[in-house]
Amino acid sequence: MSAHSLEEAIERLRKNFYALWLVMMEVREDPAVVEEWRRAPKGSLGWRKARQHETALEVLEIAMNQ
Repeated sequence: MSAHSLEEAIERLRKNFYALWLVMMEVREDPAVVEEWRRAPKGSLGWRKARQHETALEVLEIAMNQ
């Protein structure tokens, strides 16, 4: 199988993992927000978004290698 482009992988993320896609779009608008999320206290919305961002990056990596 051929590897997918980043845009194809992001589109697949949107279709299959919408919540993760939303986090990626938020980061696309303001990349500095990731550092804010990483500093957020455990259990907070920012902390959850940091976890979602990490998961989204893992999903994108897998999608691009399929």
